[in-house]
Amino acid sequence: MVHNSTVQKILVFSFSIFLILSSFGLCLADNCIVTPKSMTMDYTGIPTTNESITFTVEGESDCDSTLYYYFSYIGGYGTTAYATNSWENMRDVVWSSDNSVTYSFSEAGSYVVVAWVSPTQSTPNPVPLIGTTVTIVDGGSESDCIFDASALDITVSDAITGAAISGATITASGQTATTGSSGTTTLTHLPTNTEITVTVTASGYSSQTSQVFMECGESQSQGFALLSDSAGLQGDIKVILTWGENPRDLDSHITGPMTDGDDRFHVYYSNKNNCSSAPCDSTVPAWLDVDDTSSYGPETVSIQKRSDGTFMAGTYKYYVHHYSGTSDIPSSGAMVKIYKGGTEIRSFSPPSTTAAVTDDWVWSVFSMDVTASGSVSITPVNTYSGTHYSNDTTIFRSLLEEAELPEEYHLFLDMPEKY
Repeated sequence: MVHNSTVQKILVFSFSIFLILSSFGLCLADNCIVTPKSMTMDYTGIPTTNESITFTVEGESDCDSTLYYYFSYIGGYGTTAYATNSWENMRDVVWSSDNSVTYSFSEAGSYVVVAWVSPTQSTPNPVPLIGTTVTIVDGGSESDCIFDASALDITVSDAITGAAISGATITASGQTATTGSSGTTTLTHLPTNTEITVTVTASGYSSQTSQVFMECGESQSQGFALLSDSAGLQGDIKVILTWGENPRDLDSHITGPMTDGDDRFHVYYSNKNNCSSAPCDSTVPAWLDVDDTSSYGPETVSIQKRSDGTFMAGTYKYYVHHYSGTSDIPSSGAMVKIYKGGTEIRSFSPPSTTAAVTDDWVWSVFSMDVTASGSVSITPVNTYSGTHYSNDTTIFRSLLEEAELPEEYHLFLDMPEKY
């Protein structure tokens, strides 16, 4: 993760994108060669709205004439607005022999500041210019979030097979990128400390649109899993889990009614019930299509129609278990999407919490009532539970007898190893 909590990192960021927008030495009036050498910024602390910042340019020429400077800026750097904004003059006199300008920005955002340099008080053609970027945060907040320092690494895969999807198109915040052979791509200069809309499309697959919260100044990762058009035509109910790079392994667990009416089934990595073309156990109407153990997902569960075209009616419950890896479920970027056929009918993201939801905890996501005809009613649960009874302070209360404990406790009491 890339954090930007210090002034030093802001300075590094600003000058690392130091721009030389034209050739340094150019023959201008009377064959005078003008060479801008550097642009610096003078401010204290974190640049905020309505705070004065002094921009200074050092330049030289091979003639005796006075050099003149014209300072301008353009906003919206890192966004689609950058391409359409017009340049703004930064002082009343356009051309001045003063090689510095003091300016304050009234709106938060990222700006490109440019100084045009000339041996006369007019614009030569071509013109030597030099510039840099500066990021302004809201002066009314305590945030030190750099607006365009965030990036999103995206991995796109097939929801049923887990195979990488190359050629998938990703759009977010006015940007477009395409996945390579490994199914990955990266979007940069995204807004931070806010939620962005990410849309993923690929030939032969249902498109997917999700909201991703971009942490302040961080480089994040996010997995997306697309359902193929052929898989959607089957009309089954599918629950698809994806997440980011960390934790390394999140697991899908689903329980529900067995077709013989005897107890409830539990499908997960140790009981996938997956015989490729049909469930291994015909009394269990669900299987795990893919179990991912190396970040991003997908983990996909299918609830299939029976041979007569109907669903096994009853209540199904879905959980996400943090099996292994650093980080935690709330900050994992996990997304749970429920499909009926090729149509997304509901999605869930982990709720925020002040509890220490660490390794081996469980996110109880939803309860779902399904009728024989396929009508679906979803009830959000969205709570976290520790899998160790003595340590739990959320769902499992210490005064309960074991027989009174909810399903989650019994499911996750003794998980078999899989590595």
